[in-house]
Amino acid sequence: MKFDELDPATQQALEAAAFRRLVSHLRDRPQVQNIDLMRLADFCRNCLGKWLAAAAESQGAPLDKEQARDAIYGMPYATWKAQHQGPEGPPLTPTPLMPTITYDDAPAAIAWLCAAFDFQRKVVYDSPDGRVAHAQLTYGNAMIMVSSSREGPDALLVAPARTGPATAGVYVVVAEVDAHHDKVMAHGATLVRPLTDQHYGGRDYVCRDPFGHLWSFGTFDPWRG
Repeated sequence: MKFDELDPATQQALEAAAFRRLVSHLRDRPQVQNIDLMRLADFCRNCLGKWLAAAAESQGAPLDKEQARDAIYGMPYATWKAQHQGPEGPPLTPTPLMPTITYDDAPAAIAWLCAAFDFQRKVVYDSPDGRVAHAQLTYGNAMIMVSSSREGPDALLVAPARTGPATAGVYVVVAEVDAHHDKVMAHGATLVRPLTDQHYGGRDYVCRDPFGHLWSFGTFDPWRG
C-alpha cells in the first residue's frame, strides 16, 4: 500500500512519529553543528523550530517561536549553544578547486559539454552582447567555471584555438570509462590518447573537445590511492 493510500489519521500519526524520531536523532548528536546542516542540507534545528512554531500558529496552539525551538533542542537554546555549539570554521564546499575555462563560443561549448560530458548547468550569466560572462557547470560534486573569451590587455585566458597547444587540461573520474569514451566520440571529440590501462591503476583516455580544450577521463581516483 502506498503512503497516500492510508487514511489521513494514520498518515498523520506516521508523520508525527518520524518527526519525533528526527528530533531525537538530532538531540543525540549535538556534535553535528547547525552550520554543517545548513551548508549540506539547507536546514538546521532552528528551521525545525520555526516550522513547528508555524504549524502551531496555523492550528491556534499557544506555542511561540522560542518555545518551539526549545522543544527541538530539548533545552533552552542558549543552554544548548553554551554546551555544544563550536566555532563556525571555514566554509565547507563539495570541492574547493574549480577550473576556469574560456571558449570563443561559450554558449555552444556549454551545450556540447552538457550533451557529451554530462555536465549540468548550475547557472549561466549572459553579457549584454550575448556572450557568456560567467557560467557554472557541475559534474557530481565537482564544478568548472566557463566564460566567453575576452579581448584586450585584461584578458587573462584565451581559447586554445587561438594559441595552439593547451597549457592545462582537466581530469575527470568516471565509473564506466569505456561507455563514456564511446558517447564522447559520438559527439565529435578528437581522440588524443586511446583508452589505456595504466600501470599505476585505472583506465583512461584523453580527448579534445571541438573547441580545443584537453580533457582526460578515467577510472583512477587519486583520492583513493
